[in-house]
Amino acid sequence: TPQQRADFIRTMVQADGNIKENVRVEVVEGYIWRFAYREGVSLMFRGIRSWEKDGNEERYLHFLNTWGPMVYGPLKWPLP
Repeated sequence: TPQQRADFIRTMVQADGNIKENVRVEVVEGYIWRFAYREGVSLMFRGIRSWEKDGNEERYLHFLNTWGPMVYGPLKWPLP
């Protein structure tokens, strides 16, 4: 489940003292660009995915996250 994958990543992040203060793991529903804009995100990495299993979905999400802000507003790129 998404929550299980997030818990796995949180465990990895907490084990690395160099990054644990600067990394936040979130499970987000809806448009990721809206979340990034609302939270003031400056850098984002998406979670664990398999290109073989999730490649087509990832292409579609890339399209939505690239063009969604311009089509659905607020007419700004979500990440500076």
